[in-house]
Amino acid sequence: MSQDTDREGTAQSERLSPLLLTAPPPVDGLPREALLAFSAQFAELLKYYNFDNQEEGSFAPFFEADVQVALAQAASFRPGLMLPRLRRQAARLALTREVGTPEPGLKAYAGLLVPVLATIDGWWRKLPANAPVSFRHELEQTIRLKLAPVLAALLAAAPELQPRVASFDPGVWQAGPAGSGWQESPAAALEAVEAGLTRLAALARQALEAISLQPQNQAPQVALFQAFLQLLEYPRQQVNAFPVRQLRFFYEEVLRQRPRPPVPDRALVSFVLAPDASATFLPAGTPLSAGKDALGQDRVYTLGADTQVNAAAVARVAVLYVRTPQDGEPPGQETFFSTFDPAPPSPDGFPSPPQGFPTFGSDSLAPAEVGFALSSPLLELAGGERDITLEFTLAPTPQPLSAQPLFFQVQLSGLTGWIDCGVLQAEWADGMFRLPFSLDASQPAVVAAQSSVLGPDVPDGPPLLRARLDQTQTSLAGSGLSQAVLSQVAVSVSVRGLRAVSLANSTGPLVAGKPFPPLGYAPPLGTSFLMGSRELFLKPLHSLSLHLKWASLPVPVKPLKPAPDQQVSAQVEEDWCTRYYDGYQLALADSPDLDASDVYTNDTFQVQIDYRRGGQWRCFQTDGPAPLNEGRAPVQDVQLPSCVSLVPAPDAQGHPPLVSLFLSKGSAAVCPETTWILTAPAGQTLSVPVPSLPPSIDLGTLPDSGVLRVRLASPTYGFGQSLYPQAAVALALYHAQQLMPKEGQPEEDEPRSLPMALNLPFTPMLEDVSLDYQAQGVLDPLQPETGAFFHLGPLGTQRVSSLGRERVEASEVTVLPALPAGGTLLLGLSGVQPLSPVSCLFVLQDSAETAMSDPAPDTVTWSYFAPDGWVRLAPTESETSGPISEEPVRGVVSDATNGLRQPGLVQFLLPEDASPWNGQPPGLVWVRGQTLAPGNHPATQALLTQAAWCERVLNPLGDPAYDVPLPPGALTALGEANASIAGVLQPLPSQGGRRGEDTAALYTRVSERCRHKARAVTPWDYERLVLEAFPWVFSARCQPGVSVSAGRFQRSRARSVLMLVSPRVYTPAALTAAAYPPRIEASRLEEIRAFLAARAPATADVQVANPLYETVTVHCTVKAAAKQDPLGVSQRLNAELRAFLSPWIFRPDEARGLAWPTNSQEVLRFIQARPYVSSVLSFSCSLGSEQTRKWPGTPDSPWLLRVSAWQHDLKALSFG
Repeated sequence: MSQDTDREGTAQSERLSPLLLTAPPPVDGLPREALLAFSAQFAELLKYYNFDNQEEGSFAPFFEADVQVALAQAASFRPGLMLPRLRRQAARLALTREVGTPEPGLKAYAGLLVPVLATIDGWWRKLPANAPVSFRHELEQTIRLKLAPVLAALLAAAPELQPRVASFDPGVWQAGPAGSGWQESPAAALEAVEAGLTRLAALARQALEAISLQPQNQAPQVALFQAFLQLLEYPRQQVNAFPVRQLRFFYEEVLRQRPRPPVPDRALVSFVLAPDASATFLPAGTPLSAGKDALGQDRVYTLGADTQVNAAAVARVAVLYVRTPQDGEPPGQETFFSTFDPAPPSPDGFPSPPQGFPTFGSDSLAPAEVGFALSSPLLELAGGERDITLEFTLAPTPQPLSAQPLFFQVQLSGLTGWIDCGVLQAEWADGMFRLPFSLDASQPAVVAAQSSVLGPDVPDGPPLLRARLDQTQTSLAGSGLSQAVLSQVAVSVSVRGLRAVSLANSTGPLVAGKPFPPLGYAPPLGTSFLMGSRELFLKPLHSLSLHLKWASLPVPVKPLKPAPDQQVSAQVEEDWCTRYYDGYQLALADSPDLDASDVYTNDTFQVQIDYRRGGQWRCFQTDGPAPLNEGRAPVQDVQLPSCVSLVPAPDAQGHPPLVSLFLSKGSAAVCPETTWILTAPAGQTLSVPVPSLPPSIDLGTLPDSGVLRVRLASPTYGFGQSLYPQAAVALALYHAQQLMPKEGQPEEDEPRSLPMALNLPFTPMLEDVSLDYQAQGVLDPLQPETGAFFHLGPLGTQRVSSLGRERVEASEVTVLPALPAGGTLLLGLSGVQPLSPVSCLFVLQDSAETAMSDPAPDTVTWSYFAPDGWVRLAPTESETSGPISEEPVRGVVSDATNGLRQPGLVQFLLPEDASPWNGQPPGLVWVRGQTLAPGNHPATQALLTQAAWCERVLNPLGDPAYDVPLPPGALTALGEANASIAGVLQPLPSQGGRRGEDTAALYTRVSERCRHKARAVTPWDYERLVLEAFPWVFSARCQPGVSVSAGRFQRSRARSVLMLVSPRVYTPAALTAAAYPPRIEASRLEEIRAFLAARAPATADVQVANPLYETVTVHCTVKAAAKQDPLGVSQRLNAELRAFLSPWIFRPDEARGLAWPTNSQEVLRFIQARPYVSSVLSFSCSLGSEQTRKWPGTPDSPWLLRVSAWQHDLKALSFG
């Protein structure tokens, strides 16, 4: 069996050279029976001389007739020493397949076999009569039934051999029939001869041992010779021990080498603090119990250092992955982010995300939101048609931005959640971009942001606008907004039809929705109409329009009829108020010359518009500019509708100007609507914004700020309620006088035209009130008083003022957050005390299926969050560079995980300025690790705190197998009870243990060291160096001129050296289909590569990888033996077949190298030999997913390694 490739490699069990065996072949290694058999041959050489000095025979008769000597000759026979040539000749005959002809090869084979038969015939002829009956009978039956037919066939094939067998005892050799089957299968005949000889030798040894225990039956001369052999044994032992003594002298005295003592294994444990404990101290040497070893002794581990167990824990894990798009790649999702909340530690299990998580992220995470947000009172928009425009002014950049289309998903804070404004496209123009959008009247109100409604990462405060970059249409990297420095943001709002205002008049609050008297039912001079609006007075207004829609305007009782000869002006002719209030002039003066137009006209009712701030009424700073349109124009150039009135500037004393309450359409009728427009002078605002106002303006009591007032300023007699009684009496007297004769007075040419009855005083009623306004402000992200600018990143909403003091001072606020490329791992720690170490145990899921060593691993840089931003932690071993090297360095980090490439411990010592993040959940101290190559790091299976190293206590009476890893979960409790510790978790197997060296291990190590001298030059050197340094490697194969890239093997340049390593499986029973075939993790491959690179030539490009495994599946149908369950037969045969095909995996203690059957006959014979298998009905195999008719013996490439399939296709049929 062999795994035949360019190099088969070396296994741990193959390292020991036969020349270094502690029991080497002895100098005099003949067994006692061989020496006894030799006595008869030697006695033949000892001649007997008489008194005449004449030779009279030899001493042979004294020994040949002894039964012990006869048995010793049979017992000392070694078929393996006499039959090698016969085996080779039989193999050649099997290839030629020449049967039944006396070919020279066949005769040569017969000539070699006759001496073997002659030896057996000598045993029979010289066997004394007192030989044991059992041995005599077995010898006779072997000759008659097995060997005599073979001899007859030999003589038939080669008659010329007859003289050589003439001395054979015909009584036993001619009893059997002549056979020719041996010619068809010479190897089978040879096997029959060899089996007979082996059995006879074993019986002879048993009989010889039985006779040696009966000294009374021994001949004197043989007994003396036996005594001589016993005395000879002492010098033979000294001579045979010389090689061992010479090796020991060379290694121990000349080289001064001693066996290495055992190295105890180490394990990582995590302590679970009791719920009622805040902290506890465990000194170095604290014992931990791991149960019993194989010998029943206690396995004890002790802490290697003082350990402070406190309440620090990982409360949240966040992972960010930023993908760098390739040139020419269309826009797509570039940022991915997920958070995980580990379960609290428990003695019953490991706190970890259920499925683990990619340590530094991947595109399998949820798409991350990247954008910006800004909060400003300008965004408080209660209703109406609302237009919002954001103008972003960017600082000049060394390279112009790409000005690619920008698409944002825009949302505003609402009362019940976010108000979705859709995906909007920004407009580029002259180094800035604009983001205009609108809300119609049906959409909800934009109100102050509330974290209880919008999410825990949203700060409470002014209304918030959130714009998330649509990465499906806009490339984050291509937009350049992560590097573009923001100077300011101009926020403009334009509202039309705002009706969400509080209403009241001088008598009390009013209810909108039905007609109401804005000035009361009998409004006197100075009465007021109040409108409360939080939204209006929080903003710097640039224009304001008040829209009053009158509920109904009354029709006069009769129209005015001026005298024919009286010239009436067009204004009087068209004045609605004059007609309505005709007759009211009688209450002012009983003069026939006083006309109604002298009392009431459409312009009679004048009001003043002002607002309340700080407990005082203030006038608006108007300039009579253009109405709500883009740009400004002089007042005289603006053509306004008749129902719109511009409010002029205040007078010199700062009093509000007078404006008409009713506006006419240019006819006698009054406009059903009144609109007043107030606009601010250029560069100024109408009003001074109020810093803060209550959520709603309650007009039940007059507030200090936030109220708009329309005050009746003229006429002094108001709407005529005080004039009506007098005017009614005067009108009645007037008409009475007109009916009475006027004696002595000349009659008037035409009587005065007065109404017969007065109209009731008019009470203005409003059907609707609405406001239009424009406001604009500039938000400087570095000045909090102008508003707040936020970055929307994976961790939520982050205000730029907390991004770091150095960034704010440098005025480097970007439009979008500058996310680091690659992967970022963020750990939210709770219960952290300043200057107290925090130990995090990373349990990594290192996928070794395509793992290979990385000669240039990336660097992981650790930072912690402080008030001035992220601060880099200094590694304990040396200063390293990273993607955030511009940050200051404080604190300490100790990383024993090779940059989170292998499971291990990461310890943080955070300084006093470590502060909680202002995001959610609150109160956590954040630590982050960054890397540019997240794909090179395995996933994290579990993350624990309060971890420490412990080491096994060496026990001379205990189990010496320190190299066998302690399985996870074996360490569960302290050796001594501690009320503050609820449990101990051991998520990883122990590591680093070594058995103590025995003599064979010492000689192997020193002999290899003397050859390779700790330098890797030849493949032999590479393999032995790896096997010695890493005992958990089962086999190593060095392949010069082979390289691997991205999981693909290929032959390459001469300086490439590929080391293929296979792991030592310590617990085959624990293997699962998911972890099969066993592989070595990438972190350990890199450890091997670094070890070899330090010992290889500088020009060698060393790589270490797992072999490329090819699974072979056996398809077999067998017939189960009697009384065997077919299902159990299939399962048992599958397990044994796996162990037979891949013994290095399933029987590592017995396997020698990466053995593999060379042909299907070996596998078939193995199956047939199973005691629970009656017969094999069908047999085939497949390589991978392809069916093959030929057994896959030799792999095609040196990097391939064939292993058994985990589940073979086996069917067992019941017996019968």
